[in-house]
Amino acid sequence: MIEKDGSPPLWWVEMGYLGKIDPKTELLRSYDTGKQQVGQQFFSLWDFWFDLEAALGQTIQGSVFTGSGYSATLNVHIDENTIVGPLTGPYSRPFRSGRYYVKVTTSVGPTYFHFGIVAVPPLSLFPNDAGRTSAAPRDLGTLTGFLGRSNSFYTYFPRARVSESSGPGPLLPDFNQPTPWAPSPDWYRFRLANPRRVRLTASGTLPAPTFVVHWQDGRTSIWSGGQTVDLQAGPYLLSVYDQKTQVAGGGSGELVIIRNPRAENFSHYQFELSVSP
Repeated sequence: MIEKDGSPPLWWVEMGYLGKIDPKTELLRSYDTGKQQVGQQFFSLWDFWFDLEAALGQTIQGSVFTGSGYSATLNVHIDENTIVGPLTGPYSRPFRSGRYYVKVTTSVGPTYFHFGIVAVPPLSLFPNDAGRTSAAPRDLGTLTGFLGRSNSFYTYFPRARVSESSGPGPLLPDFNQPTPWAPSPDWYRFRLANPRRVRLTASGTLPAPTFVVHWQDGRTSIWSGGQTVDLQAGPYLLSVYDQKTQVAGGGSGELVIIRNPRAENFSHYQFELSVSP
């Protein structure tokens, strides 16, 4: 980035990848600049990019502190001459994978600025119609040939807006307000009219979720993709745990479920149950 007069920017900080889960914290990366000062027009401040799959789409959520003495203008750019929109929106185009800039300018002389930003996949692109509990599963009906389902996991913790005393550093997540709900397995129910051998096939975001079949007598078993099991006639429950959950045990004993409740997840899966000849 070069200033209009050919000189390098006074301060240019690379924020790295937004919209990418940090493996150490299992949270989307976000930034809070803290209180800063700008004193020259067309002063390029932040250089950042994010790395979500383009097909998933993403939205930018920006917040700006607007107290007395904070008069800077903040816009998101694709390049020096192409503005996507103000940091807090609305935006002229959807965000895709690539590099974007936040440019901070002033027309009133030296002034302060303070902003925060996080890139979040839209909830609308992660539909889920599974049952939320074993008492209210999604009914798939009677399995005679094959049954299939596609669904998504989505767990996001809203980030706090910047305040006069916040930052610099990541925006604080509100772990008490998971969106759209606290992490939990998806539940399905299916039936067999006669004893059959049933095969489970699964695909989607890797690593794959964990599937657990629940027998009528209370037994449970982890059902791996590609595995065929012998099932008697009657109703069965199938629970699906997201990729952030570790599942062990089963049989006549209790399942051991371990999940960091503060881990975010944005993933898709699909499965098919089919009876063997």
